[in-house]
Amino acid sequence: MNKKENYNTIFMNIDFINRYLMLSKNYCFDLHESFENYSNEKVIEIINELGYQVKLKKCDNYFNIVEFYLPFKFQFNIVLRYGIVELIWGIWENKLPNLQLSGPWGVIADNLGYEHPIRKPIFRNYKDLQEILKEAFSIFEDFKREVLTFQS
Repeated sequence: MNKKENYNTIFMNIDFINRYLMLSKNYCFDLHESFENYSNEKVIEIINELGYQVKLKKCDNYFNIVEFYLPFKFQFNIVLRYGIVELIWGIWENKLPNLQLSGPWGVIADNLGYEHPIRKPIFRNYKDLQEILKEAFSIFEDFKREVLTFQS
């Protein structure tokens, strides 16, 4: 089995498409309801409270989480624009630049064969954002566990 097939199996095992679709449906609000004027400091606080060390990449205005579980480097980027949450993953194996997988969750779903675009979740307040991130991190934890299990 090649690496692409391995990752497809991992995504199937964690029910990635259905979980992302449910996240999208649960947080599908009109854009005029979105929370555009959030505080980066408050977002960092929420992410820290959910158990992750995060850095704000000011140049591109995204939140970056990096974790190492040898031989892998997992990266989770969170982009918040206009109250919309874009979730992006990257995974490297055996040191850089051996990129294994990278992309926004919507592109990953497309690559897995989902035929319709999945709308990015929208948050109206910090509570919505916290719930979106809590579920996203749950999916992330399942993904990491499967990758590490699959490679051993």
